[in-house]
Amino acid sequence: MMPRLKIAARSRPRAMGSSAADRRPAGPGEARVIWFTGLSGAGKSTIAREVYQRLIEAGVPAEYLDGDAIRSVFPATGFTRADRDEHVRRVGFLASRLEHHGVVVICALISPYAESRAAVRRLCRRFFEVHVSTPLVECERRDVKGLYQRARRGELANFTGIDDAYEEPATPDLRIDTSAMSVAEAADIVSDAIAGSGNAEGQQRPHAALELGGPSARAGGFGMLAVQEVLSDQGQLEFRGRIPADSGVELDVSRHYRRR
Repeated sequence: MMPRLKIAARSRPRAMGSSAADRRPAGPGEARVIWFTGLSGAGKSTIAREVYQRLIEAGVPAEYLDGDAIRSVFPATGFTRADRDEHVRRVGFLASRLEHHGVVVICALISPYAESRAAVRRLCRRFFEVHVSTPLVECERRDVKGLYQRARRGELANFTGIDDAYEEPATPDLRIDTSAMSVAEAADIVSDAIAGSGNAEGQQRPHAALELGGPSARAGGFGMLAVQEVLSDQGQLEFRGRIPADSGVELDVSRHYRRR
């Protein structure tokens, strides 16, 4: 029988009056921006498209914005830090306007810099950041186009993870490693997390953390994957990600764990 893990959260309230979200009237309840960030090859676009398709099939007004597709519309966009910042903010502004009109917006961009991601968060009423934290070695293994190899040979400049930094989100709404899970499993996790991701626009509930996926999660003698236990400085186990602390929620890990 699979375990059920009771989650206790530390209170981490978000300061009010500090963002555009706090100054705007509430929009339609479902509207939000779901932002996938991570290295090239991490699985951002694949998971994002699956989540988007599920929303469409459920009759939810939704739009999918892919960073590479939008680059093709603005072909002069380069890969310097300034170019990347401009690209992320452009997509973020478009996403925020769609959200304003009641659309759930799914965005998939490397978006390597914390400052530009924070700028997009400030634009949006409800912003849900998914860090697809698949390790570099796995991203390189998946690279059928050979982009990482070209970057290592010096043929591609400013390639994120090789000669340009990726600034990992410190407190994403969800962190997920796709090294050892299917697209469907990853989409289940994202969909479940979004369903319990907060209350009114412009506010964030206190949250616990939830970090899902990856070979490193096979711990605790269960020989399974998906939930990584982290020992806090108080000697208590935490789970990385965000779940409303006032919901009394129990995380049923049985749908995410698999026996080996």
